[in-house]
Amino acid sequence: MATNTSYDKTLAAWNAVAERYEAKFMGLPHYHAAYAAFFNLLPESARVLEIGAGPGIVTAYATQHFPKVQLLVTDAAKAMVQRSQFNFPQHQHQVLRAEELATLNETFDGLVAAFCINYMPEAAVRELFIAATKKLHHSGALYISFMEGAYAESGMERGSTGHEMLVHYYPETTICSWLKAAGFHITERLDLPPGDLTPRRQCMLISIKQVQPSGCSIT
Repeated sequence: MATNTSYDKTLAAWNAVAERYEAKFMGLPHYHAAYAAFFNLLPESARVLEIGAGPGIVTAYATQHFPKVQLLVTDAAKAMVQRSQFNFPQHQHQVLRAEELATLNETFDGLVAAFCINYMPEAAVRELFIAATKKLHHSGALYISFMEGAYAESGMERGSTGHEMLVHYYPETTICSWLKAAGFHITERLDLPPGDLTPRRQCMLISIKQVQPSGCSIT
């Protein structure tokens, strides 16, 4: 479990780099196939929750390609929420930690957690998946992406800006098993090999709630 000091440093870092992060990642096409696969599972006017949304990377794609989708965009970093709110005032925004998902008083057709679990310890990730099943409508869809690695490699890392963050790595098999235990069936898996964006493999998993609870098979 992250100490308060580690969490505070990580949150301060995200607040400090909000504009740089937006400039680097907004509009990159690398993830568009995964986004499309997710949003195509949803009703045209779906209500979607974004957790750890940053400055609105997924929000931008959804707004352009699925304009009838209604988004609640959340992040623990206030500066990130402010950037997304500035960019996409037509959507709802809220400062919210992923661990606070259960406090929301509504349910959703879809839930997006793009790379946020890399900044959450094991217990919090498992609790997030369980909370997601309760916040999604029947057959609701979940989008998860993360940088893969052994959990033992987790720790404080210093980025190019000099800010430190506590980063947690997970093997894909571990995340699959936790999704299965929470009641999700993985329908699609995409990945990006190590490259310019990150030296680690990036994994994207799209799951459906309680459609076919047969394990971590991927079709």
